[in-house]
Amino acid sequence: MNLSLLSIVVLFGVLAAVRHGLFEQVELNRLGNGGELAGPGVVRIGVQDCRYLGLRGTMTVEEHGTYPVYVVDCQSEEDRAASPMSERGLVADVDRPELNHRRAIIILGANRGDR
Repeated sequence: MNLSLLSIVVLFGVLAAVRHGLFEQVELNRLGNGGELAGPGVVRIGVQDCRYLGLRGTMTVEEHGTYPVYVVDCQSEEDRAASPMSERGLVADVDRPELNHRRAIIILGANRGDR
């Protein structure tokens, strides 16, 4: 479920870990298109909705605490058509294997220069 109010997005569901190094490469590829580096200690995430690319926020994960996050990737249009993340109960892909299969609440804010 996604809620949007005053440029705030709230997402919740289960996390899925991606292959080691994948989001770092995606992040570097996006630098040429206005992207930026996540920064130290920031969890890189991929979400279903591509409108959230470049947003930052926080993620609270059951039994693990709260982390700063940066949206570096999103589900491709053809993957969304075939099997949207939300229909599988997933909220985001993450670059931290220890967070795999954990429930999380993600709060993203409109903090890009274009918003």
